[in-house]
Order: sequence, then structure tokens, then C-alpha cells
Amino acid sequence: LYSSVISAIIIALTNGMDLYEALTVNYVSSFTSYAANYFILFCEGAMLGKLYDSSGAAWKIGKTVVDKCGTKFALVGYIAVAAILEYGGISTFVICFVLLPLAKPIIRETHTPWYMWPGLQSHNIIPTQVLGTDLMAAPVMGAVFTVAYFAICGVYFVWELKRAQKVAWKRDSLPPVDESDAAVNYESAPAMVAAVIPILAGVLLINFAKLQPIYGLGVSVILCILLFYRNIPTGKMVPTLNEGFANGVMPLIMVTAVV
Repeated sequence: LYSSVISAIIIALTNGMDLYEALTVNYVSSFTSYAANYFILFCEGAMLGKLYDSSGAAWKIGKTVVDKCGTKFALVGYIAVAAILEYGGISTFVICFVLLPLAKPIIRETHTPWYMWPGLQSHNIIPTQVLGTDLMAAPVMGAVFTVAYFAICGVYFVWELKRAQKVAWKRDSLPPVDESDAAVNYESAPAMVAAVIPILAGVLLINFAKLQPIYGLGVSVILCILLFYRNIPTGKMVPTLNEGFANGVMPLIMVTAVV
């Protein structure tokens, strides 16, 4: 937040702009415009992630990935889940809210340094709005570069894992454990089918039904409430939604300040 304001001041002063107008008009108007456009998207994504975390659904998906892929290839399965969400048209900023709780069991089981949890990343839907294209533009070129991208990033990921084993703080970097983790009853986590339905519904609605992302994510949140209400401790549903909504505000402000 500080650095973005300082940068704006430097740009204004070195380009002969009126400093007061640059901060109170140019900077603030851009800030409020971006925040207004993505406020609902960020908060829905944070609510979705919190529901997955508190219900144990994220743990269920992560545990299933480890069990099916084995500890050796669990990270590949994790990256595949991220890719499905990403290429399914869900914003990177939103996906991070879901991937964070999902990553915890996978990272623990595979003894992967926690700082590497973001794994592979790709562009979100914002460039399509700027360029005037849809999510399926240039499919052949996109497919070719996707394969190349995953290959190169995969090699780097393996190299970084080997490097991490030689550095103590990297090697001992573990997923954080907070009060919300302790409150989750993993034995009563939803079934795998129920756990994937909200995410799958969001991907299908955004890509094939051509719904706006805020509608697709809204349906995903509603499905989480309906499918996971028995898995969230009694009386904790509303606090979970409140905390999730609040979790979306600060990341939005951070991103908005930079944009």
C-alpha cells in the first residue's frame, strides 16, 4: 500500500503533474474503479475458500489427490486441479482462496516446503476484457504454449524442490496451523463427490453456460452451503461466511493499490 502511493508520487513529480490532482483524482479514481469491478468476485472467492476449509472439503480433495497419485506425484495432481480451475475461467485471485486450504494436506504429506504452495500459475480473465477476446481465443496456439509452459515450469519446480532440501529454513517450511484448522472435524468431511460438485459447477457455468464469473461463483457458494452445512460445526455457518467475506477485502485492497 505504501509503495504504490510512493510510486504514484514519484511518477507525478517526475512528469510535471499536479501532485494533489494525481493522488486525489487519477490514483483514487482508478483505485475505486477497479475495487468496484472486482469487489464481489474477490469476496465470493474468499467465501468459497473458507467454506471448503471449514467443512473439510478441501482436506478431502487434497487427501484424495495424495492417495490416488501417491506422494511422489501428488504435486502433479495438485497442479492439475489448479490448472482445471484456471483454464476453466476462474480468476487467479479467486483460485488462490481455494488452493490455499487444499494445499495444506498435500504439502504436509509430500514434505514440500510451504512457500512453494502456489505451484504453477497462469493468466486470469482480466486480459480477455482488455483485448476483447473470449477464453477460447487462439486454441491451437494456446494449447502449444500451455504444454511448453507446464514443461518449463515443471522442470523449475523439480529443481527448486531439490534446492530446498539443502537449505534449513526452506526444508523446515511447513503449512501454518491456526484455530480454524483445529476446529475442523476431518472425520466428518464431505464425500469426494460432494466436495468437487461446487467447483465443477462453477467451471461449467462460467465456460459452457457463459455466465458471468460472479454468477458462476455465486452458485458455487450456494452449493457449498447446501452440501457442506452438515460438515460445518453447528452455529458456525454464518461466522464462516462472515470470515470468508472479510478475507476477500484485504487482498482486494492490496491488488487494487498496485493496479
